[in-house]
Amino acid sequence: LHTSSVGRLFDGVAALLGLKWQQSHEAEAAMLLEECAQAYVTEHGFDGLVPFLSAVDFRGLNFPTARLVAEIVAELDAGGDRRAVAARFHLSLVSWVAAVANAREYKQVACSGGVFQNALLVDMCIHYLGPQFTLYFHEELSPNDENIAFGQLVWFDIQQRFQHTKTKAYVLSHSR
Repeated sequence: LHTSSVGRLFDGVAALLGLKWQQSHEAEAAMLLEECAQAYVTEHGFDGLVPFLSAVDFRGLNFPTARLVAEIVAELDAGGDRRAVAARFHLSLVSWVAAVANAREYKQVACSGGVFQNALLVDMCIHYLGPQFTLYFHEELSPNDENIAFGQLVWFDIQQRFQHTKTKAYVLSHSR
Protein backbone atom coordinates (compact mmCIF):
# COMPACT_ATOMS: atom_id res chain seq x y z
CA LEU A 1 0.00 0.00 0.00
CA HIS A 2 1.58 3.26 -1.15
CA THR A 3 -0.26 6.34 0.07
CA SER A 4 0.44 9.61 1.80
CA SER A 5 -2.88 9.32 3.62
CA VAL A 6 -2.99 7.67 7.01
CA GLY A 7 -6.75 7.54 6.52
CA ARG A 8 -6.30 4.99 3.72
CA LEU A 9 -4.24 2.89 6.10
CA PHE A 10 -7.14 2.96 8.59
CA ASP A 11 -9.49 1.92 5.76
CA GLY A 12 -7.23 -1.01 4.87
CA VAL A 13 -6.88 -2.25 8.43
CA ALA A 14 -10.64 -1.94 8.99
CA ALA A 15 -11.14 -4.12 5.92
CA LEU A 16 -8.61 -6.68 7.17
CA LEU A 17 -10.52 -6.88 10.45
CA GLY A 18 -13.80 -7.34 8.57
CA LEU A 19 -15.24 -4.11 9.97
CA LYS A 20 -15.99 -2.39 6.66
CA TRP A 21 -15.30 -3.22 3.02
CA GLN A 22 -17.15 -0.35 1.41
CA GLN A 23 -17.83 3.02 2.98
CA SER A 24 -21.07 4.95 2.76
CA HIS A 25 -19.50 8.16 4.14
CA GLU A 26 -16.06 9.67 4.74
CA ALA A 27 -14.02 8.11 7.55
CA GLU A 28 -16.67 5.47 8.27
CA ALA A 29 -14.15 2.61 8.33
CA ALA A 30 -11.72 4.64 10.44
CA MET A 31 -14.44 5.39 12.99
CA LEU A 32 -15.37 1.71 13.20
CA LEU A 33 -11.70 0.81 13.69
CA GLU A 34 -11.38 3.41 16.46
CA GLU A 35 -14.55 2.07 18.12
CA CYS A 36 -13.19 -1.49 17.95
CA ALA A 37 -9.85 -0.44 19.46
CA GLN A 38 -11.55 1.68 22.11
CA ALA A 39 -13.59 -1.33 23.25
CA TYR A 40 -10.34 -3.19 23.93
CA VAL A 41 -8.70 -0.25 25.71
CA THR A 42 -11.81 0.37 27.83
CA GLU A 43 -11.65 -3.23 29.05
CA HIS A 44 -7.87 -3.67 29.34
CA GLY A 45 -6.33 -0.19 29.46
CA PHE A 46 -2.99 0.65 27.88
CA ASP A 47 -1.00 -1.70 30.14
CA GLY A 48 0.50 -4.61 28.27
CA LEU A 49 -0.45 -3.20 24.87
CA VAL A 50 2.39 -3.78 22.39
CA PRO A 51 2.66 -2.22 18.93
CA PHE A 52 2.96 -4.50 15.92
CA LEU A 53 6.14 -2.75 14.88
CA SER A 54 9.08 -1.64 16.98
CA ALA A 55 11.43 1.32 16.56
CA VAL A 56 13.80 -1.00 14.67
CA ASP A 57 11.13 -1.45 11.98
CA PHE A 58 10.95 2.28 11.34
CA ARG A 59 13.83 3.27 9.09
CA GLY A 60 13.38 6.62 7.44
CA LEU A 61 10.10 8.45 7.28
CA ASN A 62 8.04 5.80 5.50
CA PHE A 63 5.67 3.63 7.48
CA PRO A 64 6.33 -0.06 6.67
CA THR A 65 2.79 -0.92 5.57
CA ALA A 66 3.67 -4.31 4.05
CA ARG A 67 5.25 -5.45 7.30
CA LEU A 68 2.31 -4.12 9.32
CA VAL A 69 -0.24 -5.90 7.13
CA ALA A 70 1.74 -9.16 7.39
CA GLU A 71 1.81 -8.85 11.19
CA ILE A 72 -1.92 -8.13 11.36
CA VAL A 73 -2.82 -11.03 9.07
CA ALA A 74 -0.60 -13.39 11.09
CA GLU A 75 -2.25 -12.26 14.33
CA LEU A 76 -5.73 -12.73 12.89
CA ASP A 77 -4.82 -16.13 11.40
CA ALA A 78 -3.61 -17.18 14.86
CA GLY A 79 -7.05 -16.34 16.26
CA GLY A 80 -6.14 -12.95 17.72
CA ASP A 81 -8.82 -10.71 19.17
CA ARG A 82 -9.65 -8.14 16.50
CA ARG A 83 -10.22 -5.51 19.20
CA ALA A 84 -6.65 -6.06 20.42
CA VAL A 85 -5.41 -5.95 16.83
CA ALA A 86 -7.18 -2.61 16.31
CA ALA A 87 -5.65 -1.20 19.50
CA ARG A 88 -2.18 -2.47 18.58
CA PHE A 89 -2.54 -0.85 15.15
CA HIS A 90 -3.26 2.50 16.80
CA LEU A 91 -0.24 2.06 19.07
CA SER A 92 1.92 1.17 16.05
CA LEU A 93 1.13 4.59 14.56
CA VAL A 94 2.05 6.29 17.83
CA SER A 95 5.32 4.32 17.91
CA TRP A 96 6.07 5.45 14.37
CA VAL A 97 5.54 9.11 15.31
CA ALA A 98 7.95 8.63 18.23
CA ALA A 99 10.53 6.90 16.02
CA VAL A 100 10.46 9.67 13.40
CA ALA A 101 10.65 12.40 16.05
CA ASN A 102 13.54 10.66 17.80
CA ALA A 103 15.41 10.05 14.55
CA ARG A 104 15.11 13.75 13.70
CA GLU A 105 15.85 14.77 17.30
CA TYR A 106 12.58 16.69 17.53
CA LYS A 107 11.30 17.63 20.96
CA GLN A 108 8.06 19.14 19.67
CA VAL A 109 5.47 17.21 17.67
CA ALA A 110 2.50 18.80 15.89
CA CYS A 111 -0.34 16.32 15.46
CA SER A 112 -2.41 17.33 12.46
CA GLY A 113 -4.50 15.74 9.74
CA GLY A 114 -7.89 14.10 9.76
CA VAL A 115 -6.53 11.07 11.61
CA PHE A 116 -6.24 13.26 14.72
CA GLN A 117 -10.01 13.50 14.93
CA ASN A 118 -9.58 9.98 16.35
CA ALA A 119 -9.90 10.47 20.12
CA LEU A 120 -8.18 7.19 20.96
CA LEU A 121 -5.17 8.05 18.81
CA VAL A 122 -4.94 11.45 20.51
CA ASP A 123 -5.21 9.81 23.96
CA MET A 124 -2.47 7.33 23.04
CA CYS A 125 -0.22 10.13 21.79
CA ILE A 126 -0.69 12.02 25.04
CA HIS A 127 -0.12 8.89 27.14
CA TYR A 128 2.91 7.51 25.28
CA LEU A 129 4.50 10.60 23.73
CA GLY A 130 3.54 13.28 26.25
CA PRO A 131 6.32 12.49 28.74
CA GLN A 132 9.00 12.75 26.04
CA PHE A 133 7.72 15.43 23.64
CA THR A 134 5.81 18.69 23.67
CA LEU A 135 2.67 17.84 21.71
CA TYR A 136 0.52 20.25 19.73
CA PHE A 137 -3.08 19.54 18.73
CA HIS A 138 -5.66 21.65 16.95
CA GLU A 139 -7.82 23.73 19.25
CA GLU A 140 -9.61 26.27 17.08
CA LEU A 141 -9.46 24.77 13.59
CA SER A 142 -10.27 21.24 12.52
CA PRO A 143 -7.26 18.98 11.89
CA ASN A 144 -9.01 17.77 8.75
CA ASP A 145 -7.98 18.47 5.15
CA GLU A 146 -10.07 21.62 4.78
CA ASN A 147 -7.38 23.47 6.75
CA ILE A 148 -4.44 22.42 4.58
CA ALA A 149 -4.92 25.60 2.54
CA PHE A 150 -4.95 27.68 5.73
CA GLY A 151 -1.67 26.12 6.81
CA GLN A 152 -0.18 26.77 3.39
CA LEU A 153 -1.17 30.45 3.64
CA VAL A 154 0.38 30.73 7.10
CA TRP A 155 3.59 29.12 5.83
CA PHE A 156 3.67 31.50 2.85
CA ASP A 157 3.21 34.46 5.20
CA ILE A 158 6.05 33.26 7.44
CA GLN A 159 8.32 32.84 4.42
CA GLN A 160 7.45 36.30 3.13
CA ARG A 161 8.17 37.90 6.50
CA PHE A 162 11.47 36.03 6.78
CA GLN A 163 12.46 36.98 3.23
CA HIS A 164 11.53 40.62 3.87
CA THR A 165 13.62 40.65 7.07
CA LYS A 166 16.63 39.18 5.23
CA THR A 167 16.33 41.74 2.42
CA LYS A 168 15.93 44.62 4.85
CA ALA A 169 18.97 43.52 6.87
CA TYR A 170 21.04 43.15 3.71
CA VAL A 171 20.10 46.61 2.45
CA LEU A 172 20.80 48.26 5.80
CA SER A 173 24.12 46.55 6.31
CA HIS A 174 25.40 47.37 2.81
CA SER A 175 24.07 50.89 2.31
CA ARG A 176 26.53 52.74 4.53
